[in-house]
Amino acid sequence: MSKVAARLGPVMERQLPGSDLRIAVVNRGDAAMRVVHAVRELNLEHGTDHRTIVLHVEEEAGARFVELADEAYDLGPARVPGADGSHLAYLDLDRLEEALRRTRADAAWVGWGFVAERPEFAERCAQMGVVLVGPSAAVMRQLGDKIGAKRLAESVSVPVVSWSGRAVGDAGDAGDA
Repeated sequence: MSKVAARLGPVMERQLPGSDLRIAVVNRGDAAMRVVHAVRELNLEHGTDHRTIVLHVEEEAGARFVELADEAYDLGPARVPGADGSHLAYLDLDRLEEALRRTRADAAWVGWGFVAERPEFAERCAQMGVVLVGPSAAVMRQLGDKIGAKRLAESVSVPVVSWSGRAVGDAGDAGDA
């Protein structure tokens, strides 16, 4: 069993036990291929029928990760207009929410990058009843704050490099710390 399948299986079973899932893959390229293969492994090993739905931009329609998935959903062009200029479709939370609804996804796997560190995406998933295969919004916020993350690590006895215990504003402040 691959490392990805070994990690993914227990998470899916704990969050949605005993059901065949529709898993939206909110990533691309190698990351998406890894989870598609992992879901296939889990299906073979456990006799399940989980389905992968790769979300992709129109420029990726013929990409290998799109072809490997059970289903694919086109998010449209890679760059989409926004109120403050254009941005990537993979970061457009409204577009991603629409894709999750239209594909009837039970779960969303984000991997790394794109929305994997966006607590707003985790919150939207929770509001829609879509299980995010990843950390909660609260955990994302806590670990996204470097000082908070270091304090959390210390609170559970994870060794950390010696530090001042506070934010450092400038080079002079750093020398005093």
